[in-house]
Amino acid sequence: MAPSLELAGITLHISYRLAQAQPTKERQTEADQLFQQGIEQLNNSQPEAALQLFQQALAIYQELKNRQGEGQVLKNIGNTYFSLKEYAKTIEYQEQALAIAQELQDRDLDGISYYFLSNGAKAVMASLWLVNDASTSQLMQQFYSNLANKTATAPMTTAQALRQAQLSMLKNNTSSTDNTDDRASITSVSTSGTPNSSTAGFSHPYYWAPFILIGNGS
Repeated sequence: MAPSLELAGITLHISYRLAQAQPTKERQTEADQLFQQGIEQLNNSQPEAALQLFQQALAIYQELKNRQGEGQVLKNIGNTYFSLKEYAKTIEYQEQALAIAQELQDRDLDGISYYFLSNGAKAVMASLWLVNDASTSQLMQQFYSNLANKTATAPMTTAQALRQAQLSMLKNNTSSTDNTDDRASITSVSTSGTPNSSTAGFSHPYYWAPFILIGNGS
């Protein structure tokens, strides 16, 4: 029977409900299982179901302060959003995963950029998904042109040069006219996540949004 406390002739019955928290090991196992189920759903072309499972796993990893697990699931959430053609969210989650990878110096999460940075490179430009050759050529030309044109009175960091190149792609203001690739222009996206051609330009985020700088962008 629950203990009682008598106060001013009033009997207060206090019920004790002891919440039994799951041991950390069980919560970890639960998160791992949710994560693996998410991978299976993604491989079975069920991105919406995968996303729900990944989000549940992410909440548990964050609760347990498991940064390794958090980074892995963030990376796969980014992959899932890519399959859903939501490129802004793809970048958001992939960048979060990369930040954790750098924090943990995790080679699996950080990929090949780890090797360049650990061997003296100040920064590495990487892409979050497979890119189009023609659009990448235009972006790189604009990027290096921005760096070459900086002056003491108009300085530009590497990160700013990339941003300006991406904005030029978005506004379809790149100087190159090499639109030979049959995917060089789009107004829609195919079911595979690859843009369909329609009008000239590389303004769709598919072409310029995946590029990020890892390391020192100054």
